[in-house]
Amino acid sequence: MSSLAERTSTSGIVRRRGQRVFYAVGLFILFVLGIGLAWLQINQYEDGLVRRAFIVQEAGLPPVSTLEINLRDASENMPVLIVAHGFSANKETMQAIGIETARRLGMRVFLFDFPGHGFSPTRFPITKSAEESTNNLLPSLEAVYNYVRRSFPNAQIALASHSMGTGIVARFAIQKPDIMATILVSPASLPDLTPDSIKNLLILVGENDISQSLEGAQEAYEQSTATTPSPDFPADARSAKGAEVGDLKDGSARRVRVLAGQNHITILYTADTMAEINSWLGRGLLNTDGQAVRAAILNDENGAGFRLRWTIVGIIFSVCTFFALASLLIDALNLRVILSAVPRHPSLRKSLQSAGILLLAEVGAALLWTPLKLPPQLVGLQLGSYLAGFFLVVGLLFGLWLWRDLGNQQFGPRPADYSRSWSSVLSAKIVGWGLVPLVLFAGVYLTLGLFSAFTWESLQFSLSRILPFLILAVCLFPYFLTNEYIFRRMSIWGGYWLSLVSKLGVLIVLFGAVLLSPADLGFLTILLPVLALLFTVFGLFSIWLYWLGRDFITTAVLQTLLFAWIISCFFPLI
Repeated sequence: MSSLAERTSTSGIVRRRGQRVFYAVGLFILFVLGIGLAWLQINQYEDGLVRRAFIVQEAGLPPVSTLEINLRDASENMPVLIVAHGFSANKETMQAIGIETARRLGMRVFLFDFPGHGFSPTRFPITKSAEESTNNLLPSLEAVYNYVRRSFPNAQIALASHSMGTGIVARFAIQKPDIMATILVSPASLPDLTPDSIKNLLILVGENDISQSLEGAQEAYEQSTATTPSPDFPADARSAKGAEVGDLKDGSARRVRVLAGQNHITILYTADTMAEINSWLGRGLLNTDGQAVRAAILNDENGAGFRLRWTIVGIIFSVCTFFALASLLIDALNLRVILSAVPRHPSLRKSLQSAGILLLAEVGAALLWTPLKLPPQLVGLQLGSYLAGFFLVVGLLFGLWLWRDLGNQQFGPRPADYSRSWSSVLSAKIVGWGLVPLVLFAGVYLTLGLFSAFTWESLQFSLSRILPFLILAVCLFPYFLTNEYIFRRMSIWGGYWLSLVSKLGVLIVLFGAVLLSPADLGFLTILLPVLALLFTVFGLFSIWLYWLGRDFITTAVLQTLLFAWIISCFFPLI
């Protein structure tokens, strides 16, 4: 009788597992089709454009990874726009600007990677000052400029840039009087300007931009128009009209616009930015109707917002594929665990105590690590050594407090919970701790990573980024292991929200570290919102995977791989 009951129970489990696999496969296919649909819509939007990736090799100058975007039948005499990205970005970050300019105006657009960024074959120069760093990056822009001038001798050339790139572009435009227009988006580290130093200057900054860019934009406009410094921008600068003086025909035009609701990152993708840039270039280089160009880009159905919306749709579907793939993988490998004993969640007092100790560990790590100013070459990434050391110290400090608790708690799967499907618990653990997070990481990389590279940001490995990725993974693992151990012991959603609160503590502590050492860590302030978004999304990945397999080590390995990937692809190689 017991044998019959056991067989019946086993057959029921197999049947339910088969149903879950069927649904997971269906959802996975649906989400992949969603990514494909977004890709097709964006590809259709870019119909008629040609992309060409290559390395610019100019004598006496560094090799530069470059992306050219132009119409299939573009004339060799059409004006050329060279676009420079900001710190921790890459040429793909600027492709929305490139796509709109090539599509709307028919101009050739060249996007390129500064040393250490994206797929650049050279390293980011380590310097003591922003001005020295800017001067060391100038040769990359000069290489692309020389290539364009040699390849298209009769074409007018304009420059556009963002953040760090604005200081480089402004200095270069001062040196080259044949640059017919210069566009500075969220300017930083600009040289002193005069009314005659740069032709046809357009300055764009977000209403919620960093203070350095807001102050730099106002100062650049005042210097280039020889106006008396004032507490704020001209009144029209904050309206759609914009503040504009001079004449585009003789190169004396200056325009500044503060874009409502935009910050240092979103300003690169808003239709307002595309409209300003294309209107300025069209009026100055092609004698087109600026209002008509602006209206076409701001059009809801076929404007720049169309590409942005489908980019967001593709990213959402890319994120959703993880949940289907995780469910499919856990069931296919028979790792879905039904706990034989209901875990006891820690009390609220115990949970808050753990979160408080973690916060103290974060503060302690910042106080111990920030003053050391270790060489960034240790990890091979700008700011990478600091972040790797910070999270390693937090993980070790918190781990010391947890050590006494490790043997006293039993939560998650017991050996008996694996007996139905696995003859060896060790085999199940190896698969769960190794194969599962690796496959899921590969799935995220092949969906979110590749789609992002096509639409808005390169998150792809180059060979030179693999070693920093591995070093980061080793340093990040203690932090995520202790984090997952604490917060997965709680109820699913209680642990998620308290985990987010603890991550907010990380961001606050890192911001405090920036205040302690602004010269070395200043750029972290720009990336803290990105980290907040990653903590939120990857935290959802973690609770889903834990709900399926009930193993905090599996989720810790996955979180480690994902964050090491993002950091190693974002920060410049040095």
